[in-house]
Amino acid sequence: MHSYRAEQTTLETLLEQFELRNEGKVNQYLQQHSFLLPLILEAKAQIARIFSPETRTALEISADPSDGSSQLYLVIPTRLKAEEAYRRFERLDQEWWLEASESAQFRMNIVPEFI
Repeated sequence: MHSYRAEQTTLETLLEQFELRNEGKVNQYLQQHSFLLPLILEAKAQIARIFSPETRTALEISADPSDGSSQLYLVIPTRLKAEEAYRRFERLDQEWWLEASESAQFRMNIVPEFI
């Protein structure tokens, strides 16, 4: 059984590793869906393996205006050419995310972002 304090420390440690877009919403969402925390850490490791260890991933919340539901997006900023970025993204899907995404319960998605 996790205490609130231990869970908060884990969340704070995790959030330090990401660029947070609208930090308050991300923090609130992850408090409500704390089962995503281990998956986010694993995603970071998989992204580092396939893209680059220096990849500074971002977390943001996107709301669906039609039904008010929200989803966490783990954003992979990249300067790679589109073809190479999509090849790596496809590799991430095939080697890890397609299977791992089941544990996200439709609450998280991973997307590339061209910068």
